[in-house]
Amino acid sequence: LEAANAAAQQEIASVRWLRIAADLSDDGVSLVNRRTMRLVYLNPHGLKTIGCTAEQVLKMGPHDISHCDLATAEKIYDEVINAGEGTVQTEIRIVPVKNGSNYSDMAVEMQRRAIRVGDDWIIANSSRVVTERLNAERAAKRLGRMLAALSATNEAIMHVSTPADLYHWVC
Repeated sequence: LEAANAAAQQEIASVRWLRIAADLSDDGVSLVNRRTMRLVYLNPHGLKTIGCTAEQVLKMGPHDISHCDLATAEKIYDEVINAGEGTVQTEIRIVPVKNGSNYSDMAVEMQRRAIRVGDDWIIANSSRVVTERLNAERAAKRLGRMLAALSATNEAIMHVSTPADLYHWVC
């Protein structure tokens, strides 16, 4: 009995340390019960990102903050469970719950893994907002296309003799 008690106390202590680590993360960390499709934990960074309280989170499912319906969320989580011990990476769009959040519509990179807990599957999620990175990549591509167009125009200027020819070459 004493050994079982000690083991239980050690497990409680390790869970406490894991929660402290998750609470310190600059990424959103959440746990979702697959059977109930409810969030059972969301760290402070995740709460701030979606703009809600811990009490609100316990009434929500992942589909409540993402651009997908319940059936799609269930399918995604079933794929995570079927991946076994592997991590599944996806990008999703989420909408904060409150308008007072610093974010509007966000692109989020998700790392997911399924964990068996008794008869349930818990989906562990780590999320990072990547909206700024994606916007920067789009801007770099746009600037690259603009530079290519300017370069082609400069090349055309060197080879044409009339404004009409320049217009035709550039277009």
